[in-house]
Formats: sequence, structure tokens, C-alpha cells
Amino acid sequence: TISVYIFDERDFLPRPSTCRPDSNKWSAVNIGPHACRVLLESVQDLRTSIQNHLGSDLIVRKGSTVPLLLDLIATTEANELYWNEDPGIYEQELSREVFHAVS
Repeated sequence: TISVYIFDERDFLPRPSTCRPDSNKWSAVNIGPHACRVLLESVQDLRTSIQNHLGSDLIVRKGSTVPLLLDLIATTEANELYWNEDPGIYEQELSREVFHAVS
């Protein structure tokens, strides 16, 4: 078993603001600086927990989730993939992309 966390670059890129959808300004991101700090601390805690309880490590990558996962699957010759599905609309979209890519 390998554990992977991917910082998807789309979470850090500007997107249209929900407050001003008619504006051409891209003024919102899914993960801002404060949430990023909390996320980094959480991923570090997850890595420590996996090391202490499972005796393995957490693979951390940054980039586009689907190509990174496909590369890891090929590299490790994995035959099964499990992931946590978050309730947000963007997270559900990403889950569908992963599902279709590995199906």
C-alpha cells in the first residue's frame, strides 16, 4: 500500500468570483494563503501519522492530479486505487475525472 497526497494546481489558480460573476476579474482561489498554511500542516501531520502507524511514507506531489496518478499507477504497477471523495462541486468533478481516467 502506498499513500499519496496531491496538491492540485487548480486549487491555487484564480477563478471567477462567486460574488461578482459578471466581472472579468479573476479574484478568487479555492485555497488561499491561510488555508494553504493549514493544509500544509495537515499534510505534514498525515505524513507523520502514516510513518508512525503504518511504517510507510506519504508520497506528496504537486501538479495536475490525473496525470500524476496515472504516472504513479504505472510506476508502482498498482492494480487498485482508492481515494477520499470530498463533498464540494470541484472535488466531485475531480473525482469523476480520476474515475474516468483509470476505468
